[in-house]
Amino acid sequence: MSARKTRNAALSSFSTPDPTLSLSGHELSTPPTHSEVFSESAGNSVSLSADHEQIAARGKALGVRSGSALARFVQEELDRLRHQQQQQQRVGLEAQLLKAQLEEARRKQEREERRQEREEEEARRRQEREEEEARRKQEREEEEARRKQEREEEEARLRQEETRRKQEREEEEARLRQEETRRRQERDEEEYTRRQRLAELEEERIRTQIARAQREETAHVPHIRPIEPVRLKIDPFDTTKEDLDTFLGRFERAASLSGWNRERDWGARLGTLLKGFSSEVYLELPDEDALKYDKVVETLRGAFRWTADSYRSKFPACYSAPDLV
Repeated sequence: MSARKTRNAALSSFSTPDPTLSLSGHELSTPPTHSEVFSESAGNSVSLSADHEQIAARGKALGVRSGSALARFVQEELDRLRHQQQQQQRVGLEAQLLKAQLEEARRKQEREERRQEREEEEARRRQEREEEEARRKQEREEEEARRKQEREEEEARLRQEETRRKQEREEEEARLRQEETRRRQERDEEEYTRRQRLAELEEERIRTQIARAQREETAHVPHIRPIEPVRLKIDPFDTTKEDLDTFLGRFERAASLSGWNRERDWGARLGTLLKGFSSEVYLELPDEDALKYDKVVETLRGAFRWTADSYRSKFPACYSAPDLV
């Protein structure tokens, strides 16, 4: 705006003619308008006509006496005045033309300045819009990045929480399993102790019966000494140390050597040597089946996925050996 004011001031000073401006060898004052020029021309014509006598008087005063010479003098003066008036009119018209050109140049300059101002204003507004759009875009991107980070943090927190809960559940389940295993081991140990005690009592009872029977049989044969049965210690069945066929083979060998009755003693004595899963299978049998060795073996074989053929192939002696009383 300051540049515009400076240019307008320069044009204004240039468009205002200098009172002493020279044009075509004449001194000019402020250029008149068209109406002023024509008014002045008409006034000068009236003035020339009115001053004819004054010119004639001035000619006589200059020594022009004759009528023709005086008339010529007056005519020359009138022609000089007319020429001077024409010169003034021409200078006035040229000054008006120059003023009109300067005014047109000033208006053109103003239009150009207004156009430049509009373009600058439009460029400024466009730049402001672009900066505002860039700022809003940056704010949207920052907001989106912040929300994304918050979502990721929330998801990470949820994953950590889920992992912690899962770990707690697994730890609780492991603790419960350990507790259950401990209780089962305690029950197994108690059951094993009870069965061992029952087995000892049963063995003592059987031994007593066998001794009584032997005494009764040898009562009539005083020279025959009773044969004492072989006492063998049988370790309980442990699935971590041996499989079922090995244990059954070991049990049947010891039972045969000890002289136990297959139908009466083997089932009960076998039950006292079971623990853990095998003990649970044995406890599910009815009392009458728990005393039958073949029924106990069949149940254990089914629980441990044995087949009759594989059992016969591994223990043929248990089906062919005679019972020892």
